[in-house]
Amino acid sequence: MIYYVECGNKFTLDYGDVDQFFYDALIEMYTKAIKNVTKMPKEKQGPFRKRLERIMKSSSGIGWGYHDDLCHFFYEAFQS
Repeated sequence: MIYYVECGNKFTLDYGDVDQFFYDALIEMYTKAIKNVTKMPKEKQGPFRKRLERIMKSSSGIGWGYHDDLCHFFYEAFQS
C-alpha cells in the first residue's frame, strides 16, 4: 500500500498534477496504510512511519488538497 502511494506521489512530482480522482485514490490507500501501520506493534512501525512521512513531506505543493489531506491523516495517526 505504501509503495502504491509512493509511486503515485513520484509520478506527480515527475510529471505534474493529475486530477482529483487520482489523488482521491492515493489518499484512500494512504489512509489504509496508516491504519495497518498503527495496528502493528510500536517497535515495528518505524520504517513504515518514515516512508509515510516522506510521502507527506514531499507532497507539499501538489494540488487538489492532496498535501493537506496527507498531513491531516499522518498527524492524526502519529501525534507524537
